[in-house]
Amino acid sequence: MLGRVHARCFRASAPRAGGAHNPEWLAPDHNTWATHINHRMFMPIVYMYMCPVALVLSPSMLAMPLDLAMGVLIPVHAHCNANMIISDYAHWITKAKWFDTALRMALVPVTGTLTRLTFLGLLNLNLRGPGLTESVKALWRKPAEP
Repeated sequence: MLGRVHARCFRASAPRAGGAHNPEWLAPDHNTWATHINHRMFMPIVYMYMCPVALVLSPSMLAMPLDLAMGVLIPVHAHCNANMIISDYAHWITKAKWFDTALRMALVPVTGTLTRLTFLGLLNLNLRGPGLTESVKALWRKPAEP
């Protein structure tokens, strides 16, 4: 005769305690997909391919889509890396999970605000100003003589 089958027999992992989950929006660096996108997409595409092409195309209107794309991708990349810095240095203070979560909860408004301000500043530079790549190229130009 078959005995009673418990639900625990079909569980693939250990049961989680209530409220013991870390929200992913607080820790994008703990998500393997986000880490993969950050290191495999942002680094090579933005910094190795888009920047040199935009510098070559800079005086023309062909550089504007690249400027706009970099104006979005650079702040997102910086935001993910800021979260990685938070998680790296939080473990130097203590390895307690509650401290990591509390530190992220305290710094999410700061990193989010800095990311938004960077995005809006680059958007303003790209739409109203000379553009991101033209501004970078202006750093190496000689100043105009009066």
